[in-house]
Amino acid sequence: MTTRIALLTLLFPLLATAGVQDLSEIRAAAESAIGAKGAGIYVTAEPPDRRLRLAPCDRPLTATLATPIRNGRASARVACQGQNPWSILVTVRVETEAEVVVARRALPIGTVLGNDEMTIIRRRLPGTIDCCATDTAAVAGQRVRRPIAADAVITLDSIEAPHLVRRGEIVTVIADAAGFEVRSTGTALADAREGDAVRIRHSTSLRIIQARADSRGVVRVDR
Repeated sequence: MTTRIALLTLLFPLLATAGVQDLSEIRAAAESAIGAKGAGIYVTAEPPDRRLRLAPCDRPLTATLATPIRNGRASARVACQGQNPWSILVTVRVETEAEVVVARRALPIGTVLGNDEMTIIRRRLPGTIDCCATDTAAVAGQRVRRPIAADAVITLDSIEAPHLVRRGEIVTVIADAAGFEVRSTGTALADAREGDAVRIRHSTSLRIIQARADSRGVVRVDR
């Protein structure tokens, strides 16, 4: 009698889960929804509720991202397309370890980035590194548009390209004509960054012309 009770005690968990989908397979499917992970990318699905009782799927589970990755978290929809279909949402955490640009000191608004203001450090961050600067040369000369704390990662939305042309300043106007350049001057009627369209009042004709900011204090006439 005692032996029989002991056997039932051992077999009961197996019998209780024999007709239930393996939760570890659901986690693995959810993690696969992120797609190609690559070096330095870590994906972890939160464990589904252990009380969950889903019918075992007779086909491979499918998984798709139900929400975009925000602040290192996303929702994956794991589904069974078999004879007893079902689907659930699973929370997935995404982290990336990579070299990113970090502020050497506190950077107030208006600071122009240079080697004294930033350095490269390897960090593990929530989400992907699409939000962050990864090359000091690529952001050198850009202006801080939102305060950045010392030792904080410099995000791309916290900086902006500097204005090459300022409203009211005299700029050089370059126009291409028959294979050579004609240079003149004019007054900028608005601020402009590289590539921005800007209206210029020509110094000689006083006409308003359309140009694009090319470099500091220089614009090119659109053709």
